[in-house]
Amino acid sequence: LTEKVGTLRHLLSNESLQLFPDFLQRKEVLRRVGYVDERETVSVKGRVACEVNTCEELIATEIVFEGILADLTPEQTVAVLSSLVYQEKSSEEEMDSELPEKIVNCCQKMKTIAMNLGQIQKECGLDVDPLEYCDKSLKFGLVHVVYEWALGVPFKSICELTDVQEGSIVRCITRL
Repeated sequence: LTEKVGTLRHLLSNESLQLFPDFLQRKEVLRRVGYVDERETVSVKGRVACEVNTCEELIATEIVFEGILADLTPEQTVAVLSSLVYQEKSSEEEMDSELPEKIVNCCQKMKTIAMNLGQIQKECGLDVDPLEYCDKSLKFGLVHVVYEWALGVPFKSICELTDVQEGSIVRCITRL
């Protein structure tokens, strides 16, 4: 009976959970990037991340707290944020040469943030490749399209800028 009680206690403990090591690693990631403190109290950054629900929370929160959107116009801000919500692969993954330099620079900073977050996750023991994490989380295929939309260009003209289907463009803009 004593042995059975010991077995049952173990089964009820955190150590018996299959995903417990993953949980601890993810908690360490949140601690390292400042979303929770040593006492596991959620910080302001953590609260902001909790409110993000349409894209990769860590990247979006770091973008806000690093202030890389501060010098952008509303149209430019919407354009760069489209890379967080656009989900499909397109043949236009490279930055368009017609985009303002501020947008291109901001997108480069976003890539750096994503790579750093991927590296932190890897260092904490999660099975994450930083480059793959960046590529999966940021898709720049509609940055130019969304920028033109935000400037007020007619939708018909916007659709001519890309081979992405109209429904995907509308879904991206709606999610933004």
